Amino acid sequence: MHSKEHISHDEYQKAADWLMSQTKLRPQVAIICGSGLGTLADTLTGQQAFAYSDIPGFPQSTGK
Repeated sequence: MHSKEHISHDEYQKAADWLMSQTKLRPQVAIICGSGLGTLADTLTGQQAFAYSDIPGFPQSTGK
C-alpha cells in the first residue's frame, strides 16, 4: 500500500484511465463510500460501483 505522499501522477492516471474505460458515465462529482455509507449510494441515481481491488494503483481499504 502506498502512503498519500508516495502516489505518483502516473499511478493516479492509471486509475483514472481504468475507471473511464469501465463506464460511459462522465460524472462531475464522484463519491467514494466506505462500508458505513453504502445506504447513501443507494439513494443516488446513475450510480456505478467498483471494487477498490479492481482499480489499478488504488489504495486498498484497511478496515474490516
